Amino acid sequence: MALDLLDVLDGLNMEGGRATSLSRDGAGRSHFAFATHPGKQRCGWFSPDLELFYAVMDENGESLSLDQVTETEQAAANWLPALEQWDWTRPEQTFEDGHWMLYTRGLNAGGIGGDNKSSLKTEIYLKR
Repeated sequence: MALDLLDVLDGLNMEGGRATSLSRDGAGRSHFAFATHPGKQRCGWFSPDLELFYAVMDENGESLSLDQVTETEQAAANWLPALEQWDWTRPEQTFEDGHWMLYTRGLNAGGIGGDNKSSLKTEIYLKR
């Protein structure tokens, strides 16, 4: 089964390549974390406008929720979400309190598309 995410993502712009993470839970819901511009604009991977979002869909692909999970600010971009993975061999893992998500936050003005001469300043966060 393929899911069309157009309606689920409510017009958020996924152009230009995005770091994403996908998991499930014991009830069959899909959990999708991704980075994009909160104003539905296209932006570069290194842009401080990049924020993280979290979508939950039921087993038929219908949207249950879509939330921005990082604060909009110009201090740094938020990158590389990684969701705790569901494992069918561990049925006791229900994710009732939500999935853990690991992500990075930082600035690298000279990175991708630049000359790589700026300092990379990255922080690492873990949250539910």
